[in-house]
Amino acid sequence: MQTNCPNCNAQTSTLHTTCDFCKTMLRPKRVLSKEQEEELEKFAEAIELRFKSIAGNWDAPVMGGCLGGLLIITATWLGLYYAEMTMNFKVILGSTISITLFALWGGLVTWSEKKACQAAYDSQIKGDIEHFLEMRSFYRYEFDMVANGKLEENAFLRAFLFLKH
Repeated sequence: MQTNCPNCNAQTSTLHTTCDFCKTMLRPKRVLSKEQEEELEKFAEAIELRFKSIAGNWDAPVMGGCLGGLLIITATWLGLYYAEMTMNFKVILGSTISITLFALWGGLVTWSEKKACQAAYDSQIKGDIEHFLEMRSFYRYEFDMVANGKLEENAFLRAFLFLKH
């Protein structure tokens, strides 16, 4: 679907949240009915479930990495136990290594989930959203507004709302 930009009057797609030419936010003048809002909410929830499933696919590889890290920690503690150092130094060094590996594991989980979600959005989910909106004559801005109001604060879909296309 096409619409005219309210700022520069250029023809631009309703699947974008901003004008292709002047980057003005494309806000439709219509008000959604309760049924339309519910349809968009259900669709946003379905997309979020897909993102959660995709992000959850990284649990096994990350858990394997965690077990590898646990082996490193155990080997380090055993090495420190038999090393000729003061007990305070052994505890400080072992704790530092443990905390560092734990922080790295948390960062790896977050990074891998974001990368997986971005790849899924680029390859499939963006097209599915655009197809849904086009078939039902919704603006992308309407979807983004409804999804923004419905989703939890830490929802994966939030990273893809109100993008400048």
